[in-house]
Amino acid sequence: MRMGTKSLLFGCHQVILHPIFVTAAWIKCYKKLPNPKEQICIIIHDWGYWGKPNMDGPEGEGHPRWAANFADHHLGIHYGDLCMYHSRFLAKLRHHSVSKLCLPDKVGVGMMPVWLWVSLSASSVLSGLLLGDGNLGIVSNNARYQMDQSQQNCMDWLQLIASSFRIARIPVSDGFPKPWLLKSHGEQYTGYLLLTRSCKALSDEYYRWYKNGIKIVPKDLVVDPVCLANWFMSDGGSRKNGISDITVALSTCSFSTPDIDFLVQKLNKLDIYPSESRKDHVIRIYERHSVNKFMDTVSPYMVDSMKYKVKYAYGSDKWIN
Repeated sequence: MRMGTKSLLFGCHQVILHPIFVTAAWIKCYKKLPNPKEQICIIIHDWGYWGKPNMDGPEGEGHPRWAANFADHHLGIHYGDLCMYHSRFLAKLRHHSVSKLCLPDKVGVGMMPVWLWVSLSASSVLSGLLLGDGNLGIVSNNARYQMDQSQQNCMDWLQLIASSFRIARIPVSDGFPKPWLLKSHGEQYTGYLLLTRSCKALSDEYYRWYKNGIKIVPKDLVVDPVCLANWFMSDGGSRKNGISDITVALSTCSFSTPDIDFLVQKLNKLDIYPSESRKDHVIRIYERHSVNKFMDTVSPYMVDSMKYKVKYAYGSDKWIN
């Protein structure tokens, strides 16, 4: 099954749930119900993902065209534009302003409860974890997932990950996640461990993510907000840099320079522009607009125990001196 189809059936663009939350966001943003034709556009605007091999490649980025063509013929040109330009990518490409549907589409995703988006986005969750501290290894001819965390009070996050895996039919080992005695530089401390049993689904992921036993970045990777948030929670951080600035750091697990450049290109598509410096194989974001855009992108998907990482720079109405 292709990636776009999976997103419509089981993912964050699920054909029933996504329009419900976009409708709720429309009411929140515009203080009124959408009219009947607008409601049809809300329902169909992402249907063009059906059959697409990717989400943010050339095919996936053109997904609004199907709904736009349908709306043009059956509802009128105005409603075709409503569907077409809910995509900021196509609006920018065609030098057109975004449509009225763009804002509710983004706000609606943020209105989904954390437990729901985790349930719908197992693939994005796993991708974010593998960009960070998560690892896959071959056991008994199939792969299993393992992840240990030293961050305190992160059990709520690990339990959500485990729930997401179970829904995706990835078997979590009995009793996990759980506290675990970890060692680092000769010292022992209590951390947390998540472990799955080996299965075919994880074997498929292993051969996407590993080449000759070395972790790589798959070229079909989708870095969506759920993926980015889990990468940030797993192996990212933020710190104040003076009174008004914030530095965001994303570790890259010693990926190759071409892989890191590829990840930076994915961040650019989210309107996030890291520094050109790659010291210690860490992607760093300094520029205020990019920092605030990063935080706006990930904050709806941060679990309570990880929200301490969300820090805004000056220029955002969420900035705290």
